[in-house]
Amino acid sequence: MIAPVVRCLVVAADPLLGAEMTALADDLPGVQLVGVVAPLRAVAGRLPPCDVALVADPGAGGAPGLRQLVAGCGRPAVVLARSVEVDTYRRALGAGARAVLALPAVPAALGDVLAEATATAGDPASPPVGRVVAVVAAKGGAGATSIALALARLGDGLLVDLSGAWTSLAALLGCRAERSLADLVHVGDGLAAAVETVAVVHPGGLRLVPGPAGPEIASALPSGFAAGLVRELRTAAPAVVDAGTAAFTASREAAVAADRTLVVVTPDAYAAAAGRELVTALARAGASTDAFAVVVNRWSRRSELSLRSIARTVGAPVAAALGSDDAGMAALANGRVRLERWPARSHAAALRDLAADLGG
Repeated sequence: MIAPVVRCLVVAADPLLGAEMTALADDLPGVQLVGVVAPLRAVAGRLPPCDVALVADPGAGGAPGLRQLVAGCGRPAVVLARSVEVDTYRRALGAGARAVLALPAVPAALGDVLAEATATAGDPASPPVGRVVAVVAAKGGAGATSIALALARLGDGLLVDLSGAWTSLAALLGCRAERSLADLVHVGDGLAAAVETVAVVHPGGLRLVPGPAGPEIASALPSGFAAGLVRELRTAAPAVVDAGTAAFTASREAAVAADRTLVVVTPDAYAAAAGRELVTALARAGASTDAFAVVVNRWSRRSELSLRSIARTVGAPVAAALGSDDAGMAALANGRVRLERWPARSHAAALRDLAADLGG
């Protein structure tokens, strides 16, 4: 017998699979399907409350891999597969799944695998307490890196460079970095501890995880790596991820997986339209629309667009507006960040609530 009410969540990129499982659940008393989420959200550990995860098999060479998906779910998992062979069971059990359901299936078969999955399931693990915020720019030059730096400073968070820029954050800060995130792609379990071996500390107190050296290496990071990284970061202190313009798979994954995604725009029609396209693309990849907020950089009452117009165009609320402050921006001039002078007082005041949200 299965539990009186078993809440199931489908983890799949194919919405038709969710419809198929809904039809099965409707014919099985005591089973409730709570939704369908994209694989990247599962890898990042961002799931709604549920008792069992029904994970679509990505295949032997699929990405994210089955082990990443099961680990990210953090609850009993049943693997859904249309072609079930000995290798399917071997990979599923090796990944930590409780059972395998061959599709198409009948309601009784679903009931059997749910009973197997819940028979030895304990209380669900407590959710991680950390908070991860991704900062992404709608276009180059909008100021994502400066905003990420300011938030990490104000919120006492770990700063992670996933921008993929030619000039790394470590170089801008004058930090010597012998290793980067690219050295951790094959770590697997224990990624959170491995991140600590890569992090460098600026004399001003900022902790930085150097990113891959340039766009070529950034684009070579494997699918699922950044989403898994966000999940591991969430188990520790608050973290801010500089995702640049989300031009690479890893930076997009981080923006999708983060607890909150700040879209940085300038107050002009082109930037606002670019912000809308970016939000739409990230939402299609699995990001929660409730997680988006807009940060308007270099805004004034003489700007082309009002804050209300920007929010309406981008499709997300404005969380902060930073005015033009030439004296304050001097801390970021000439290709070198003077961290003791950043953020300037006006920028710190504008970002105060976001920094408090990161730390709290």
